[in-house]
Amino acid sequence: MPGFSCETYIERDLRGMTPMTSRSTAISIALTALGALPFYLILIAPSEVARIIMVDPHSAYRSYGAVIGSFMAGTLWGFSQPASRTPIVAVVLSNILALAVWSSLLIPLEAFRGWLWLQLIVFWALLAIDWSLWRSGLERDWYLRLRVLVTTAVSIAYLCAIFFW
Repeated sequence: MPGFSCETYIERDLRGMTPMTSRSTAISIALTALGALPFYLILIAPSEVARIIMVDPHSAYRSYGAVIGSFMAGTLWGFSQPASRTPIVAVVLSNILALAVWSSLLIPLEAFRGWLWLQLIVFWALLAIDWSLWRSGLERDWYLRLRVLVTTAVSIAYLCAIFFW
């Protein structure tokens, strides 16, 4: 096949997914890790973060969590593209979870434990959907492992914020 080399592409897995380059996989992993970093930076150095971005740390944490939750819910829409088995339930749930994480912005800022719990629940619900898609053969193994790791890491940050902030 012209332009195809084993060094450039990860092998097509048994599920028949389009191969990803090792570079795009590495970029996905790096961006995911970097995406978790602000949760820790805001938690560990709230006054410095507030001084740099000129926003209250609680507001920064809440808005960043809402953006990440919405983004992760939106990634599930990729499954609505033409496929032999479109997981309609996952797509519908992604909308519900996007609205739930958006509603965390409507909870008064002072009730920060409430919106922290809501966002944390959304992250775990999104992971449960990814797990379901993986079990159905629609997700790659490496991606599910990455999602478990990053959801666990972000959950630790959220639990520290809930109990020690």
